[in-house]
Amino acid sequence: MKHTITTIIANSGQTGVEQSLVNLELCYRRLFESARYGIVILNAKTGTISDVNPYLIELLGYSRQEYVERNLWDVGAFKNIEVSRDSFLALQENECIRYENLPLKAKNGQLIHVEFVSNVYLVGDEKVIQCDIRDISDRKRAEAALLTKEKDLGLLVNNLPVGVIIHDSDTRIVLCNPEALQLLGISSNHMLGKDSRDPVWHLVREDGTRMPEAEFPVTQVITTGHVLKDYVVGFASGPDKEVRWGLVNAYPEFDSDGRLHHVVVMITDISTIKCEEEGIQRHLEHLTALVEIDRAINFSFDLNLSLTTLLTHAIVQLGIDAADVLLFDSKSRTLEYVTGRGFHTKAIEHSRQHLHAPNTFPK
Repeated sequence: MKHTITTIIANSGQTGVEQSLVNLELCYRRLFESARYGIVILNAKTGTISDVNPYLIELLGYSRQEYVERNLWDVGAFKNIEVSRDSFLALQENECIRYENLPLKAKNGQLIHVEFVSNVYLVGDEKVIQCDIRDISDRKRAEAALLTKEKDLGLLVNNLPVGVIIHDSDTRIVLCNPEALQLLGISSNHMLGKDSRDPVWHLVREDGTRMPEAEFPVTQVITTGHVLKDYVVGFASGPDKEVRWGLVNAYPEFDSDGRLHHVVVMITDISTIKCEEEGIQRHLEHLTALVEIDRAINFSFDLNLSLTTLLTHAIVQLGIDAADVLLFDSKSRTLEYVTGRGFHTKAIEHSRQHLHAPNTFPK
């Protein structure tokens, strides 16, 4: 009785294992057939195909009969792939091979880009090769579209009538357009890779003083994380440090994690406007000086005050250090000092200049 029970238990256990194996095989078969990428099973010794899943049949348009019991390199989609046979030999040695972008030709002639990964593994005592083939056509189209977009964007940036400089988060320049190069008077070789600490930069404030690095547009945007608008900056370049003026707008670009990625700086050349403004300012100063001189002459009875006002404005408008007024005495034919401005000593006040001949002035 014990033997019978034992036998029954043993048989029952064996049936359970067999059923588990059947269930496991059924599970893997369902995974194989429902996978949303192509799977090809090869004999590791001969390279002949033993099975192919429905996804690859649908993707490339070849029937199951056109795969099974044939070498991979004899199937239409792989015939023109030179690496197929070589890859199989390499796979036998290395037991793993991968191609990031392999173009396969479907039965209808369409070229399909795939990612091809092969691995060798044991099934019982027999080695088999599993090739996983993933369609990356959408990704390749997206990459191509992105490249086209970047190319178009590059053309747009290069043809913009404003200077564009793109800084990395550490202030290094990663891109600049021709307008920016012209404005700054620097070649692209000397521009790319430079950071804000490089001595090549000589930026100027509106008052003409040199701008410190902390006030550079890119530094301000990195420090604050905010947009910088309508910031007037002078750019001194060349051996004579000629200043070109720009109206700067700069803004930060952040990645998906909120970290600073780039700083985009746009510069509009306002040198002509700035020059015209300075000309207008000088003209206004001239007019103001003339008005004050006229007022001093017409409304003041103090000759020295009138002459002092005249000399003060003359020094400013002519950009000189000192000036004086000399009175001509026709009897003694001498020029005598009347008043002066800007002299460091009073020696000029006692000087006289004798004129030797009529209508002749000392040179």
